[in-house]
Amino acid sequence: MFHQHGRVPTGVWTAFIVLAVGLNSLALSLSGAWASSPEPFAVKLQFSPVPSIAAPSTIAVTVTDTVGKPVSGATVTAGFSMLTMDMGKDEVALKQAKPGKYVGTCSFAMSGSWKIVVTAVKGSLKTVVTKAVTVKSS
Repeated sequence: MFHQHGRVPTGVWTAFIVLAVGLNSLALSLSGAWASSPEPFAVKLQFSPVPSIAAPSTIAVTVTDTVGKPVSGATVTAGFSMLTMDMGKDEVALKQAKPGKYVGTCSFAMSGSWKIVVTAVKGSLKTVVTKAVTVKSS
């Protein structure tokens, strides 16, 4: 499911889900390694509240460089598409809230499994990460 355009994956992607702030937010941390060159950015994705069809969610993406320093001035987008049926694709352009933190609002039309593709670009550097998220009905 993880894919980087123009690169053949030879490393291993890791992903983990962490529930934070009780059950009111969901944090996802995504990272990866490729043989051709290391990813220029690490991306941490957080929803508040947990994604559901009941209300819009705030999506917050933290972007850091290879030494953990916040990346400011990047163009960060999040694309959403349902995995189990064609609901089209939505994309949200995230705005920088503070150094390395980008936020926006998203809504989901149906509960179920959704694919989220986060893209972070600064200059010639680009990282694309993909994650499946379960959207609840309430």
